[in-house]
Amino acid sequence: MKLAPFGALNNFHTARRDSFLWPKARFNGTEAEYTTIIEDWVTDVADQVWPLWQGGQWKGNAAAKMTDAAKAEVEIIIDAYQKINKLSQIPSLPAGATHTVEHDHRWHYRIEDAIVLDRCESCKPKTIDDANKTFPYRASRDVGSNFIAYSDAIRLDEWENLFWRRATPLHPDLFGLKERFMRPRPWAAAAALGVSGFRWEVGDPITHTGVHPSILSGHCIQGLLGACHVIDERPDLPAELVGKIAQYGVDWGDRRVFAGVHYPTDNIASWVLAARLIPKMFKDPARVMDFATQALKHSAVYQTVQSTFSGVLLPPLELLNKAYPVKAF
Repeated sequence: MKLAPFGALNNFHTARRDSFLWPKARFNGTEAEYTTIIEDWVTDVADQVWPLWQGGQWKGNAAAKMTDAAKAEVEIIIDAYQKINKLSQIPSLPAGATHTVEHDHRWHYRIEDAIVLDRCESCKPKTIDDANKTFPYRASRDVGSNFIAYSDAIRLDEWENLFWRRATPLHPDLFGLKERFMRPRPWAAAAALGVSGFRWEVGDPITHTGVHPSILSGHCIQGLLGACHVIDERPDLPAELVGKIAQYGVDWGDRRVFAGVHYPTDNIASWVLAARLIPKMFKDPARVMDFATQALKHSAVYQTVQSTFSGVLLPPLELLNKAYPVKAF
């Protein structure tokens, strides 16, 4: 049995597709070099993670094992995260570090799906923090604002600017790439393959989670590249804050796996693409690549992949370990 493709993108997501080089100003190279990076990544993913959908067929070496691999991943999601209700747990932090305010992964997941928690404040303009703003409002006023629950050691307006607004030009064409793979979401695979006990959550009934193809994970690559951008722009940050930034950067992608809307291999594909883009995207690529490699050690999904992937899931694990040769164990 071969799983069916996710389906055509809706008009909103179709309109958000960009050229493969967007925007050119943030890539330290030619358009041809960028296209080569993307196309080589597409080929490697199609051979080792998930096949391409072309002309009504699945194409790529991964097509031969796609059903067995998808079932294995869905079962790993259940065993590793859903049985222990991972979304209800507080995010981990480096040894000795504490949260500004403790909230579980579910709270963060809702915010990262563009939820403004204090809706009575949502009509007010975004301003620098002051005592008249509630913590839920400040934590959800913009993309990335929930980092304030991890740390308040960096000004929230500076963080929002570095992590999201100025980092956005680093992001690849997510919807153009999703359309090439058309990977069904884990909840669809679980139903098609008869895997019982699988659950998935959205942040809010009106959010977009899970309504476009699964690979690659936008939140995963955006979270890691956003964290990398902060580190590249602020090399002076203390070690404890760097550790919190690393944790937050990988938690963005991990939470989608905890919620059942992404596979662990969606994260692998996203991490691998980030590794290939980093050398051409940052002022100090060697330092940023070292940070990204160390950040993966903070990822619960990365640890699960390293400890549980075997058999049909070995090819994506090998692809990951080639991109980040320093393993967590």
